Amino acid sequence: MLRSSCKSKINSRRRRAAREAGRRLVYATCSILEEENRGIVEDFLRNNRFKLRPAGDVLEKGGIRLHMEQYLELWPHRHGTDAFFAAVLERDA
Repeated sequence: MLRSSCKSKINSRRRRAAREAGRRLVYATCSILEEENRGIVEDFLRNNRFKLRPAGDVLEKGGIRLHMEQYLELWPHRHGTDAFFAAVLERDA
């Protein structure tokens, strides 16, 4: 049930971002569960004309220096924060 709820939210936001190439959609959760995070994003990318932008690059361009790769992932035991996940998706041409 939770997975379908997440898919529903990302799909409604996708419709708004889907009109123009280069538009970005950020999918974020306060969770560390794979099925709510990477699983949702990977399913979305397989079925939509978006690409994953490396979160580390996007953050650095905004002046934030965090060592992140494809996703922004904050973990309580590593970062001293609540759990957090974000993926930056960009509409393909």
